[in-house]
Amino acid sequence: MSLNIGLLCETSHDTAFYRGVIEKILRAEGFTGELRFFEETAGTSIRKKHREVTLYYFSKGIVHFAVYITDYDDGGIKKEMTDWHLENQRSGKNYPIVFSFPNPHMEQWLCFEQDALKHLFGLSFTEAVTCDPNPKAFVQKKMEEAEGYRIKEEYYQELGELVSLQKLEQHADVKKLRQDIKSILNTLPDNVKQQTLPFTE
Repeated sequence: MSLNIGLLCETSHDTAFYRGVIEKILRAEGFTGELRFFEETAGTSIRKKHREVTLYYFSKGIVHFAVYITDYDDGGIKKEMTDWHLENQRSGKNYPIVFSFPNPHMEQWLCFEQDALKHLFGLSFTEAVTCDPNPKAFVQKKMEEAEGYRIKEEYYQELGELVSLQKLEQHADVKKLRQDIKSILNTLPDNVKQQTLPFTE
């Protein structure tokens, strides 16, 4: 039996990166079995699709839990998603969803994992990488300057595979994402835990 995870993000390159990070979190929490991701994208904001995606994931029992991730700079999105989730809980719809709002973008996380950036873009490992003041612009500019044509999704997927979870967790957003996923894992039914998680403590 696999552990089925829903993943809703803005774009396909977001899901490509976060898939790698979530897998690293699950492995760090002791899961060794098969993972299956059911990915959805919403364009510029997950507020466009979160309701229909939630029904798709949970009314059909497709996933054990879901992770919804969108940039913090999407005005008011954190409060909106939190209020919506609380309203669902009050009405008895306790969907197992983890929310993450990278501040301001997930590229900020990569500033804590410079070795992955240097490896991907062929930079000197003795050279300091300055992400600020706009980490997203920095990372995407490096992608445009890199030799050979690759679609953005491929770069982000490789970054998701290269990054060290320990280094990423220097960012509070990543630390919270791991804590929230761990909490969700501990709520899974016993039959799911027994078949997917060798331990839950």
